[in-house]
Amino acid sequence: MGINILLMVKEAEKTLEFYKNIGFREEMYIKKEGRKYYGEVSFQGKDNQYLLMFIEEEVWKFQDEINRDVQGNGVVIYIPVEDLDSIYENIKGKVNVVLPPAKLYYGKELVISDPDGYKIAFFQVYQEGEHMDNTMEIWRR
Repeated sequence: MGINILLMVKEAEKTLEFYKNIGFREEMYIKKEGRKYYGEVSFQGKDNQYLLMFIEEEVWKFQDEINRDVQGNGVVIYIPVEDLDSIYENIKGKVNVVLPPAKLYYGKELVISDPDGYKIAFFQVYQEGEHMDNTMEIWRR
C-alpha cells in the first residue's frame, strides 16, 4: 500500500480543484451539509501511483496541536515522472511555480506550491551518462 500523505488544509474543495487542475485524479471526497471537507487524489508517477489525502483543519481531532503558522513549511512532496517538460507545459499559468524546470545534479526538477503552502516537486532523473555532474557518484540499489 505504501505511505499515504494527509495534508491539513483550510478549504478541502479548493485544494481538490487545485490538484485536479494539475493532473491529479479525484478518487473520493466526503461532504457534509453540501460542502466537501475531506478528499483524496492520486497521481501516476514514473513507477508508482501516489495518493494525497486532505482534511480541513477544523474537523481534525488534533487541530489544537497543529501550529497553523507553519503550515506547509518543511514538507516537500516529491513525485518522480518520465516527462517533466510536458507536466510543466500543462500547469504553467495555473499554479504558483516556486522553481521552474531546472537542471540539477541528478536530473530536472519543477517545484510548485498548493493553496495551503505545501510544496510539490516533480522530478525526472537523468539517464546514465546524461548531463550528470562528473564529480558526483550516485549509487542506487
